[in-house]
Amino acid sequence: ISHRKSDIVTHMVTISKEESAAINSLRLICVLTVVMIHSASLDTPLTPTIPAEYIESLKHWHAVSCFVPYCLGILFIVSGYLFFKDIGCEYNWRKHYVKKIKSRLISLYLFYIAWCLISIIYNIVIKHQEFPSMTEFIMGFWPISQHGPTWGRGMWFIRSLIAFSMLSPFYYVVVRLLKHFTPVLCLFLLGFNINISFPYFNVYLLLGCYLGYMGITLTTISKLLDWRIALLVLSTVYVLTQSGIADIPCSSTILILLSLISYIGLFLKYPICERIASTSTFIYAAHFFLVGGLKIILFKMLPMSLYGWVCNMWLTWLISSVICIIIFQIISSNNFACMILTGGRGHRPANISQ
Repeated sequence: ISHRKSDIVTHMVTISKEESAAINSLRLICVLTVVMIHSASLDTPLTPTIPAEYIESLKHWHAVSCFVPYCLGILFIVSGYLFFKDIGCEYNWRKHYVKKIKSRLISLYLFYIAWCLISIIYNIVIKHQEFPSMTEFIMGFWPISQHGPTWGRGMWFIRSLIAFSMLSPFYYVVVRLLKHFTPVLCLFLLGFNINISFPYFNVYLLLGCYLGYMGITLTTISKLLDWRIALLVLSTVYVLTQSGIADIPCSSTILILLSLISYIGLFLKYPICERIASTSTFIYAAHFFLVGGLKIILFKMLPMSLYGWVCNMWLTWLISSVICIIIFQIISSNNFACMILTGGRGHRPANISQ
């Protein structure tokens, strides 16, 4: 796909240091929310059966799972935005596509393979699973069902980004043809409730591509509404929808956009320390190996009660996050290990192009 210079209607996005820091802070908060969701899970074979009398009470605490589409939707928007942010300076899509694929050899492909291999070792050594056949070994890297090898299953977000990087010409064609009608298409497609984990098409990635292609920075988005007002409206909409008081159309999309506006605005003003914010990718990949075991250990230490289960959830989240941060700080002195285990995002100042 190529076109003349005169056909270009986009502008190259220049991301400031402040926006870069805000994006890294946003990534960390979204990833920590993912860890919290997994820590609050009521349905996992690694935890004992929950007494029936606690189920209804725990559902209140488990409302944190409602954040799933919000935090992951934001991460997908940011990923699409960063992939397309500098397309305005490229007059040949093929050149841009090859450059982007090369830049993701470490940030996505090697990163994904490395953590799948770690998962294989974990399953064999810690969980005492038998070494898989060659077919299972290969299929385990890209699971297509809930049965069989499991080492690629937890990394579905990265798998979606890999699929997106390969299929990005399709997104490019859609955004180039529709331009400002792209958000309208996104709203229409959201009505089909496409599973956010479906790797071959993602509405939020398409929306992020639109922002990058049209040269609309996240800083510009944050100026649509003061972050404090956006946070107040976000909290109000969330309470009204989750409590059943009001049925607001497109509430998920509204919540995602309000979250993006409020948190980008907040972190533009008060960014998280870069040394901590740069740990987000490592936390995402490593927490899977900690959460299940911590639940078992804490279950044996805490009383079988609602109080015990709530404490288990929050302590699992806190301890697993802190352990991941500590391990990251230890390996950060080794550039090669840090490059592979963080996708190149942790061994140097944040690279916002990834």
